[in-house]
Amino acid sequence: METITPVFKLPSKKTEQRESHISLYTIFLIFGVTSIMTGVIWDISWHMSIGRDSLFSPPHLAIYLGGLATGIGSIIKLLKITFSKKVEIRNSSVSFWGMKAPLGTLLCIWGAAAMLTSAPFDDWWHNTYGLDVKILSPPHALLFAGIISILTGTMLTVLSFQNQREQIHPMNNNLLRWGFAYTASLFLIAMYIFIIEHLGRTKMHNPLFYQLICSVLIMPVTATMRGSRLSYPATTITGFYTVILLIQLWMLPLIPAEPKLAPILNPIKHYVPLLFPLLLIIPGFILDKLYKRINNKNIFAQAVLCGSSFFASIFIAQWFFSYFLNSPISHNWIFQTHALPYYKDPSVPNRFEFTRYAGTTTQYYLGFMIALTYAIVFSYLGLKWGNWMRRVQR
Repeated sequence: METITPVFKLPSKKTEQRESHISLYTIFLIFGVTSIMTGVIWDISWHMSIGRDSLFSPPHLAIYLGGLATGIGSIIKLLKITFSKKVEIRNSSVSFWGMKAPLGTLLCIWGAAAMLTSAPFDDWWHNTYGLDVKILSPPHALLFAGIISILTGTMLTVLSFQNQREQIHPMNNNLLRWGFAYTASLFLIAMYIFIIEHLGRTKMHNPLFYQLICSVLIMPVTATMRGSRLSYPATTITGFYTVILLIQLWMLPLIPAEPKLAPILNPIKHYVPLLFPLLLIIPGFILDKLYKRINNKNIFAQAVLCGSSFFASIFIAQWFFSYFLNSPISHNWIFQTHALPYYKDPSVPNRFEFTRYAGTTTQYYLGFMIALTYAIVFSYLGLKWGNWMRRVQR
């Protein structure tokens, strides 16, 4: 099994005495990313249910609140370390333009600045070019970059505290372990939302569906699986992902909403939720069981085995589950496949049929081989990233 040595000097007893301060900062960051991702999910549902948008809509305020919380908390952290007279505290940070702070803190500050900059930019974009027809308009791309930076910074911050504490109290570190799994699941949800437009239930027999999953979603799963110190990290991370998306799926339709933007083709009376979550918990569990057996192999063999098992399990799970999702049996409160945005006509025929593939038969099957290749390549990159995360201590 690969031996991983710490990159930085282990914290002393003085570092251990700062535990209460560290815990407060960590909680502050976790609150911020929770508010951000709640606002993002709410905002997408808002666009599908109400349509009308403004700079200070409730979902936007939740996103801004999370950005402000992480930004202000991180700036305070940076100033405390920069002007601290304790050499040990300053040496446990990285330098940037003469200032001192942990790497995660710097990423959170940059992300908060990008997020808050995107707000007036988005308002100007709407006033100039009208409504967005895609999730990733230029202002939303800047917002997304800021959110990913904050999520990554929060993950690294929790990781640094976790890895420091592992060297002192390895048996008394569960809170940080679970905190890292939770923030990693929010990162996974953010990446899922990035490609959600191509993950509809009618597209689950299309090679592009699996290419996107195996290139965008496998890397965060394998990386955080390797970086976490829980017994079943991939299962925990994908489990959090599933629970969070199920909560929005079941709670949002209980809230009244009325479309305010024409044309209204589907006069709904409540919020429309996001899609039923992908069955990522199945490959997550398989990866956990598999990795316990192969963690002594070289990283290339690990990537081939992890990538292949991820592709095979998600392919089998989603391929057959899609038949159920596209049948009338799934038109209920649990799966919400009958819920459509106000701008989609529910009377359109064949809207529950699988999307036809435009290419040749050879291209069709080659597309799945490409998805398998993506799974192996990005599994390798994820494992490399995870090895680095296990060494992060500042």
